[in-house]
Parts: sequence; structure tokens; C-alpha cells
Amino acid sequence: MANTVIPPGTIPSASALQQQILSDINGVIGQNVPGLSKAFFYVLATCLGGLQHLCYRFGAWILNQIFPQTADMPQLILIGGRLNPPVIPNGAVAWQGTATVPGTSGTSIPAGTLWAVNGLLYNQTATVVIGGGPATISLTCLTSSFASGLNNGVVLQPTSPIAGVTGGATIASTTVAGADPELPAAFRLRVIAAMSTPPQGGAVPDYVNMAKASGQRVAWAQAFLLAPGFVGVYILPAPGNATVLPGSPMIAAVQTYMSSTLRRNLNANVIVYAPTVLSLNLAITGTGMTAAQQAQATADITAYLLAAFPAQYPGAPNNTNVISMAAIYGILAADGATGGTVVLTIPGQMLTNNQYTLTPGQLIALGTISSWS
Repeated sequence: MANTVIPPGTIPSASALQQQILSDINGVIGQNVPGLSKAFFYVLATCLGGLQHLCYRFGAWILNQIFPQTADMPQLILIGGRLNPPVIPNGAVAWQGTATVPGTSGTSIPAGTLWAVNGLLYNQTATVVIGGGPATISLTCLTSSFASGLNNGVVLQPTSPIAGVTGGATIASTTVAGADPELPAAFRLRVIAAMSTPPQGGAVPDYVNMAKASGQRVAWAQAFLLAPGFVGVYILPAPGNATVLPGSPMIAAVQTYMSSTLRRNLNANVIVYAPTVLSLNLAITGTGMTAAQQAQATADITAYLLAAFPAQYPGAPNNTNVISMAAIYGILAADGATGGTVVLTIPGQMLTNNQYTLTPGQLIALGTISSWS
């Protein structure tokens, strides 16, 4: 029987191990083991090969648990929990917001009133009395999920009629965005990112990591030097979505967490902000683009703007803080424009040489596109 060579760095199969054991036995006893499956040495080699194969697999599994790239979720949670600050998985979040309800003046809408839409129930958190116009109520979805989110203008109906209420509750604002439990892949990336940017005594990544570790489901953060001894941190609850801004409770909670002397740099005061979102309005003419090409260009311009952030600090590399007409032209050309003109305006801001540089705390989103042809 020929000797079986097992390549290094691989988990040998039970069959390969069995053949290796039989080959070793042959060398010791000086003769070939009978090939019958019921032969003693054959049975022994089969059992030992299976046990060794399990040991190989167990050893490989143990090795995988050391590294965040390959660890199973329970071990990954332990790895994240040992970091400073700890990184823990984000749980599901129920949508919270406000709505307006029309009705007769003096009508009381009690706390605990349930409002329904799309098969989900929303709890009214406080008693409200209708005055001279529609009353504003606060709502929290009873289901924690991304699907619990509601856009402005959506109308909910009470599960039971309320005397004096003449219409449904129309969503007016979102204070907490609904979210699903964090996916293992996303949590794994956060643990790896935190391990690759350990605390450095007050560097930019330290403040970003602290904001994300605050327990408030901060999905995006940027830190800036406001003045000597003062660090500004801008946060968003949803990555890549400048239309969902953090509410006052979220900002206050992150501020409290980051201001603790157990975490912040001793000579730095931390101030947490919600970013200011600017609107970029465009007037585009003479491009010769079809409707499909215009739709694609709109999506690409939106993505370009959502990827724009202020510079972290003077001289920071790979900045995306400049919004330019040249970049917009480039997107239009790539999507099929054969010419045309573009006019950029940002309400309340001055453009220099047809471009705008975002300052700390500013984000930008697509506003309106007019005169497109």
C-alpha cells in the first residue's frame, strides 16, 4: 500500500487519515494489512482516522475563534466587548416620531391610544388635548424594525373611534429611525475597524469610535477640532442618508457618554452636534438625455452628494468636501449627455468658481432639478 501524502495547511479527510494509518501499520508489521473492510487493522485505522479528522476540524475551529474575521458570532461579541471602548451589536429599534391629529377643540386624546397603518401598531406616549388647530402627538411603534419607519404625510387611523377626532394622524416628523437588528457581517466590520484604530490619546478615530460605542446606534460620525481644547463631533443615525438627523435625546445621550472623564482626552471638551444638511439645486438644459438617462444621472448625482463630507482636519487626505460643477458635468457625460449647461445653487451659501467646500458640520443632499432637457 502506497504512503498517502497529506498537504500541509489542510484538514485531511477521514479516508486520507485511514490510509496513512494503514501505511504506518504496514511499515511496523512488515506486511500489507488485508484489504477486507472487517479486518482488525482496517477497522482500527477507520476509527482512528475518524477521530483524528474530528480533532483536526476542532483545532481549525478553535483557530478561527481567535480572529474577528472568522470568529463565530458568540465569540465575536466577546472580542468586541473586550475592546476599549467596547463594541456591541446594535439591537432592533422602534420608529418614533410625531403626527398631527385634527378634531374638535377641547377633545382629549389619551396616552396609550393605538394608531395603525401597514399592519403595524403605534402607541401614543402622552395625553394631548386638541386646541385651536390640529394637535401634535408623539408615537412609538410597538414593533422594533426598519419596516416600522414612516415617511412624513403617511396617515394612521386609531384602532378604536375617538369622539371629537375628525381625521387620521398625519406623520409630521421622525425623531428616531426604525432599524432592524445589526447583521453579523456589519457588526464584524465594526469590530475589525475598532481593532484597526486603537485609542491614540485623542486622535480623530478615538472620538468617532466613542460616538459609535455610545449605545445610541450612531452609524456615522465625524470629529473636528473646533478650537484648541474643543472637539466637535457630528453624528447621524443612518449611514449614507443625510435626510435622517439625530433627535435631541440621541444627541444628549452621546454627549453624556463622550463627556465622561473616563473616556475623553483630559484636555479636550467634546460637543456633539447634528449635522446641517444643505440642498443642492440644479438647472440642467441642452443635454439631449432620455428619461432613462436622466433617472440614472439623478441617482448618480445623489450618490455623489451623499459621499461628500467635510475635511476631518487641515491637510486630511482623500477629501470629498468639494462639490463642483465639473463633477456634475462628469456624471452627466458618463450617463449619456451630449452637451448642455448646468447651474448650481445652494440656498444661503455662496459658490466660488462654480464649486462649494463643505465646512465642519455640513452635509449636502440633492434638492431640486429644474429645466432638465
